[in-house]
Amino acid sequence: MVLNPNGVMFGTDATVNVGGLIASTGMVDDSEFMAGDFSIAGASVGSISNQGIIKLSDGGLAAFIAPSVSNSGTITTDNGRICQRTVGDHCLERRSLRGCADAGVNGWLDRQ
Repeated sequence: MVLNPNGVMFGTDATVNVGGLIASTGMVDDSEFMAGDFSIAGASVGSISNQGIIKLSDGGLAAFIAPSVSNSGTITTDNGRICQRTVGDHCLERRSLRGCADAGVNGWLDRQ
């Protein structure tokens, strides 16, 4: 999980190989996180931008949660899901991520 209220950028030389990735301009309450609650609140400014290569493991999830989300890079996964949520100043709960489609969301997902 990468959280930065000013934004998150994966530049053109970025290569990320992970099981799953959540990037957001919102915040997670520390005590709730330690209790297993991954609710993200306050993603009201900043942006998420991917210009690099993000590779998820089999069945992995990539979620990008910010008021502005852009992708000019590549995100790949086998049997995984990609979720883009552009949100205002409200809470995105873990259950919202469960509904992410595993077919391309706005052209973001490249199946191998």
